[in-house]
Amino acid sequence: MSSRRFIGRMRLGLGVVVLGLVACASGASAQRRSRRATPVVAPGVVAELAPYAPASPPGDPRYLFTLTLRTTAWPDAEVVADRRLLRFEVHDPSSSRARPLACAHPDAQRLRAGSPRARAIGGMNAPPSYREWIDLRMYCTGRALDRAERGGRIVATYGQSRAARGAWVARSRLAVPGTPAESLLPAGEFKLPPRPSTPPLTAAVEAAVSLAPTSQRREEGLSFAVSVRSPRGSRVVYLRHDYVRFRIRGPLGAAECGVAPTPLAPIVDLFRPVSPRTATTIRVDARQACRGSFPVAGVYEVAPVVSLPWAFPGDPTRAITGEHAGSAAVVRIIIGERGYVEHIPEGESP
Repeated sequence: MSSRRFIGRMRLGLGVVVLGLVACASGASAQRRSRRATPVVAPGVVAELAPYAPASPPGDPRYLFTLTLRTTAWPDAEVVADRRLLRFEVHDPSSSRARPLACAHPDAQRLRAGSPRARAIGGMNAPPSYREWIDLRMYCTGRALDRAERGGRIVATYGQSRAARGAWVARSRLAVPGTPAESLLPAGEFKLPPRPSTPPLTAAVEAAVSLAPTSQRREEGLSFAVSVRSPRGSRVVYLRHDYVRFRIRGPLGAAECGVAPTPLAPIVDLFRPVSPRTATTIRVDARQACRGSFPVAGVYEVAPVVSLPWAFPGDPTRAITGEHAGSAAVVRIIIGERGYVEHIPEGESP
């Protein structure tokens, strides 16, 4: 046999051996991957959102929902009972290609693994579920809330999309094999009811009163910017902080507050001009006017009421007088003086 034919056969034999080794290695790698593959297991706890309509709503019912965490596959479960873990994505109703807008609780960044708000549900001596009510306006503001009010589809989740190692929101207390802890749970999809139309100002309205929405971590430092304008031509108003009171509806119920007016005669130079385009604004310290009215975190609807007792000297028709109420504005208290206070649905026990 010539040396050239011998070398050719050797090369052919080596090629067959190499191909066999590659095939064996690929098969072994596939086996290892199949062994490491995580089985698809349904969550042992589900999160559900449903409309909340109590007899005495703490705010506009269109934005109120109950969050329920309940067991399904796990007989004994442990959950992190914290409404701040809710997250939302609002999809554009007019375009499926538009990027969804994200909503989260303004205090969500402070949440960590191993929350002290762990609760047992299911099993003996434990309730079957955990429930709190929420106001969507605590999570969604600005463009996201506007999109939701225009009919955007809202997708809810409960947990942390980028959870730290070891973080969880639901787990089995019995440590059932194949049931890992959950760090993010789907919480359903929904849409808001249609936004009611705002009635136009009538000719009988002399003063348009408004309050700027605001957010504050606690009641300390909170203030209200109250504006008055005239829908019916150029006028003047004599406005002071003790001529304003506030009607409040929030997590603790309804209340009314304000600074007791001081009986002082008006100063002509302090009358302020107003018109359909020009407003006069006064800032009222909430701690002075409504101390103790915002002790817990949540959404408060605050409606201003302005009393204007003084006519302009020499020309009684020039000044706007009387009592005038404005529409409610949203005031968000993010933490509150009392820390985390559970929003227990009406008629249920903590």
